[in-house]
Amino acid sequence: MKTNRTSFLSVGAFLMLLCSMSIFSRTATACPDGVGGPTSFTAAPGGSQTLTWTAYSAGGGDIITVTITAGSDVFTVSQMPISNFSGDTANFTITFTPGANATGTFKGTVACPCGKTYELVGTVAASGVANSLPSNVSFTITPNPATDNVNILSSGVLTAEIGIYNLLGKEIASSNTTTWNWDASSIATGSYFVRIVGESNSGEQFVIWRRIIIAR
Repeated sequence: MKTNRTSFLSVGAFLMLLCSMSIFSRTATACPDGVGGPTSFTAAPGGSQTLTWTAYSAGGGDIITVTITAGSDVFTVSQMPISNFSGDTANFTITFTPGANATGTFKGTVACPCGKTYELVGTVAASGVANSLPSNVSFTITPNPATDNVNILSSGVLTAEIGIYNLLGKEIASSNTTTWNWDASSIATGSYFVRIVGESNSGEQFVIWRRIIIAR
């Protein structure tokens, strides 16, 4: 009996040790909540790009707040705070919006309550270019918003290369002409950018970006 009692006490002590280890493990997890998503953005001057992030929770009813601690002039976060997660996860968006004359690369920092930080890097697709025309040059883009066709007309232009870009900075159509009727009937609705690189009749070089909206 003494042997059995000793064995029983040993088992009890072992179970208590496991329990205390489990409790310690849960207590030591100081960050049951977290967030994450893509950190690289690309947009044309005056444009924007929005990326989806996910917040995840260890339990229902938690509240997560994400704050941009640097770069708040070009990065913004929506739908904050997030609470009462459905299925322990919830989505929110971070948007990169450089100014019309922005150039180069911009960085921001995301900090969440669990102590984690993420660096955001936004690149302007038209880095280092001007966004104005010589005084003797003009362009008209009509209609805007457009449905199926976009007319790009110029005056005072000797040569021009016209490109259409989505908000990710990817070229989706182009033409080497000073006047272009772009067929946008197969293009999804949304915002796009027209980039025109050219030379005026007087020999001046220029690069401009203009926004266009496809709406149906």
